[in-house]
Amino acid sequence: MKYLASDFDGTLYFGKEGIHEEDKQAVVRFQEAGNKFGICSGRPFIGMMQYLGDLKADFYIQNSGAHILDKDGNTLFEKTIDRETIQVICENNPGYTTIFYGQKHIYINVNMNHPFFKSIDDLLHNEEEKIYGFSVQFKDEESAHPFVKEVGRMEALDVYQNKNSLDCVAKGCSKESGIEFMKQYYQCEEMACIGDSYNDVPMLENSASSFTFHSSPIEVQKKAAYVVSSIHECIDQLMNM
Repeated sequence: MKYLASDFDGTLYFGKEGIHEEDKQAVVRFQEAGNKFGICSGRPFIGMMQYLGDLKADFYIQNSGAHILDKDGNTLFEKTIDRETIQVICENNPGYTTIFYGQKHIYINVNMNHPFFKSIDDLLHNEEEKIYGFSVQFKDEESAHPFVKEVGRMEALDVYQNKNSLDCVAKGCSKESGIEFMKQYYQCEEMACIGDSYNDVPMLENSASSFTFHSSPIEVQKKAAYVVSSIHECIDQLMNM
């Protein structure tokens, strides 16, 4: 049996293009051969399921490893951000779009007419809501670079750059920690992975069967064992190993 963990945005899912049909068919073929396919994303579960359609993963590593679920959406692991840290982030917002990812809702500091989003004021008055992570979004990658260390100075957080945004989670969480958890869960020695951005580096550099794209930043390509053009090419190569 083989195992593959895939990043979501820019790897499996491409915005208006959705999930490419060739990639979807490759995932199904991989699973039908008796293998396990999972998603390893900075996104929360509630912010991803609407885009998957009828594609079902065998596991979900969400919020950069802070929340892990089985194929039925049951929580296997979780590590939340404490209320004090949330309060500090809200009070010291630098003026950029900040999105908090909860168990039931997504909270944002700008007005957005969308059923998934609530005001950050609602979050501050709802102490029962679990927050698994948050992101700070910038106009481009260059604008995000200086804030990685600034936000990272908070001892309670780990920060990962995902192109023009920063994904922030509780200390000790990463896509790699999520993969390590699933390796223990499945009692397997190796789990392949594929991703396209800086926040995928922790899992890419710690897997002997790691994949990224020709279009990925050079720094990311250097951390992967293989460079491919798509998930279906990755799966074809993995199944032939």
